[in-house]
Amino acid sequence: MSLLHLLKHSAAAHVWSRLHLPALALAILLGFAAHEAEAQSMVSDVQVNADLTVIRDADAARQWTRLEADLETAIVERLVGRIAEEGLVILIDIDSLELANIFETQANIESSALSGDVRFQRDGLLNDTNYQLRVSASQAQVFLPAGSNVTLINPSSAEFYQAMVTSFAENVIRRLDQ
Repeated sequence: MSLLHLLKHSAAAHVWSRLHLPALALAILLGFAAHEAEAQSMVSDVQVNADLTVIRDADAARQWTRLEADLETAIVERLVGRIAEEGLVILIDIDSLELANIFETQANIESSALSGDVRFQRDGLLNDTNYQLRVSASQAQVFLPAGSNVTLINPSSAEFYQAMVTSFAENVIRRLDQ
């Protein structure tokens, strides 16, 4: 006789089914959910598009014209171990770059920011996630070299540029992991 047959026909079957079957079903569902979440966090591609016509400052242009490639690289570096042929696609469309001049920065006016639309494109209808992301200079300050002061650093400098790119990439990954 099989264990299933014994369980069906024994007095303990009723107790076992009332106590263990719901727990077993829950464990199976949680296993599927964990597998699904793991599969969704895998990434097959990252694409960044930036409207560089918004750059009006010659000094800033030296840094910011590489934004598409640098932001894509910063995101991919944070996805090591999560890149797969099957997975979601991260699409980013940078549509705004606001760089404060040095006087606005020193006056503590928070006007330097990088903004764009982010989309996590997943297979199937209604599975995509879309949101607007805006990273400000104050958010990027933690990524400046040690001892830097965001009110004294030039927004067209390489350090400021790298901090903004890093902050944007970190925010994308943080949202992906939610």
